[in-house]
Amino acid sequence: MKPLIIYTDGSCLGNPGPGGWAAIIQDDGAEVVLSGHETSATNNRMELLAVIQALTWAKKQYGSERKIKLFSDSSLVVKTASEGWKRKTNNDLWARFDEVNEGLEVEWNWVKGHANNPLNERCDELAVIEAGKAQKIVTKKGVTTEKTMKVTSHSEGQFYCGSCGTTSDGQLGYMADSDMIRVDCPHCGRYIKFASPSKENLARAKKRPLITKGQLEKAQSIAQEQGREITERDMKRLKSMTQAEAQAMLDAEQTLF
Repeated sequence: MKPLIIYTDGSCLGNPGPGGWAAIIQDDGAEVVLSGHETSATNNRMELLAVIQALTWAKKQYGSERKIKLFSDSSLVVKTASEGWKRKTNNDLWARFDEVNEGLEVEWNWVKGHANNPLNERCDELAVIEAGKAQKIVTKKGVTTEKTMKVTSHSEGQFYCGSCGTTSDGQLGYMADSDMIRVDCPHCGRYIKFASPSKENLARAKKRPLITKGQLEKAQSIAQEQGREITERDMKRLKSMTQAEAQAMLDAEQTLF
């Protein structure tokens, strides 16, 4: 029997803040999607909870008989689970992890986040959606703790870019095909994360509609006709383009590659 393939991811709107987690399980041709949220969490807690929930599902279905290949973009989770990194926080979740992981045969794999890995990106999108649900609950209840005020006063508030180390309002773009909001760094242009679909974020993002799926496919077709290979870096650049920028490029039948 083939091993279960599991991808997991977590997201948090603020750290701490409303959080979401997701897991996609490929079971010999079938697919199971798990997701959930918490109104107060951290990114690391959501990353770990996604793993716990996925392993819990696997153990209920197959006990300890099925081998598992698990993929996460959290090096903290992967290294702690597979190499025994010291556990400094979230000991309650690690206790749950130890219980569910006992007896399982898991191959731990770190995967680079936001690197055009379809299952990783789907997990990320699902986790962001769940975090958005948690944020709506917090907003509706009118929670007035300091950490919640930071979240609700300006959606996610400030976005931190791990590439250039700056914090900003972020450059939001609307992905019409998936109804998602992409956040890029206005300083270095790197992708930061997906934002929650709050009214404020949607209003900002729709002023900057991003490249459509059709435009992306046409750009790929032009590159192939020109004998060019589209690299991972090229794809990242394309996905950050606005529809107007993409159309201007396509009209000239030029690429940025």
